[in-house]
Amino acid sequence: MSTPHIPLDKELPFPDRWRWGYQHYPVFSWAWWRGRLFIFGLGALALTLMTGMGSLMDFDDNTAAIITTLKFGIGVFGMIFFGATAMTLARENVVNPMWQRVFVTVGLMIGLMCAVLMDAWSSREIEHAFAAHSQSRQAIESMLAQQGEIETRRWALIDAFMVFGIYFWCAGGIAFIRYWREPGMMQRWQMQQELSQARANQHDAESRLSILQAQIEPHFLFNTLAALKSVLRSEPDRAEAAIDDLVDYLRASIPRFNQQQQLASNSLSQQVTLCEKYLALMQLRMGTRLRFDTRIEPELGSPAFPPLILISLVENAIKHGLEPKEHGGEVAIHITTAGTTLHIEVADTGVGLNADRPTHTSGLGLKNIRDQLKLLYPDRATLDLAANPAGGVIATITITDFLSTPL
Repeated sequence: MSTPHIPLDKELPFPDRWRWGYQHYPVFSWAWWRGRLFIFGLGALALTLMTGMGSLMDFDDNTAAIITTLKFGIGVFGMIFFGATAMTLARENVVNPMWQRVFVTVGLMIGLMCAVLMDAWSSREIEHAFAAHSQSRQAIESMLAQQGEIETRRWALIDAFMVFGIYFWCAGGIAFIRYWREPGMMQRWQMQQELSQARANQHDAESRLSILQAQIEPHFLFNTLAALKSVLRSEPDRAEAAIDDLVDYLRASIPRFNQQQQLASNSLSQQVTLCEKYLALMQLRMGTRLRFDTRIEPELGSPAFPPLILISLVENAIKHGLEPKEHGGEVAIHITTAGTTLHIEVADTGVGLNADRPTHTSGLGLKNIRDQLKLLYPDRATLDLAANPAGGVIATITITDFLSTPL
């Protein structure tokens, strides 16, 4: 994954409990530099004032005490200024990420070198002034002389580490470490944002799908119950089978809001079975005016498929194709694959693409199907309508990479 772009003139978007003040901006940006200079400058000023007060009380010459204090302040300010400034200039002016890292690292080296030089200069000036004007010089020198050689060696290494730590901190070393961590932190934040957005989109899609799927045709239910009543006494076995088909159809048609249950109970083969039950119910009403045929490749029985898409095409074929035709016709459902691409074909021999019946090709049901396909298979699914050479309409759904992508 490429290094994320971090705008240097805006606050960092990701939260961090260790950030405060100027640290809300990208490291080595001018906003960060100004905030750091202000905070560190106040600290340097406070340290300089305390040193000045001590010098005024200890030195026998107030002018020498003031000059020494100023030199001390210049040294401290130089230690915190040059490194941060060099690294900020590098990040603000070098666009290429690789060269930017190189120049920022060089800036840290410059900062460390300047910190050492400024500390050495100010320390030498203070020592000279201390030797010439300090009233407590002899007492301090006597105390230092009493320290043993072993103790001096023991603390030398610790002192060196402490001094280097101070140089590293003043030169911007801690910020340098954060500079290298910042892209990773930004990347993780972006991934979290994308994941949150994906979850929100999924929730929105599921809500919209539930609304789209909540379509039980009242007239179908009333007409089916009326047809059942007419055969209940004359053909009780047929009526009982029809009631079972109606129960199964209604159970599958009522949308379930639990996604796991929904996916588990909506395989392609189950969708075809649902269509067969619906067509059997329609045969109860239409009699010999309706014939149907279903074919599905055996290996396509288990893959999950969104509910109510296939049945909606079948309902559309009956309602707008066969019912208006005096002698009815046939509905054929054929489901095949070509590689990983799924082809679903629902053909009817009804009235066909008739300009007087625009709902056959542009009704709400077809719009809902297209909406569901767009939500579930972005840029991978199409719904096409074409004239059937045998009369009627052929509706074809094509979904690429269907077998390689779980629903």
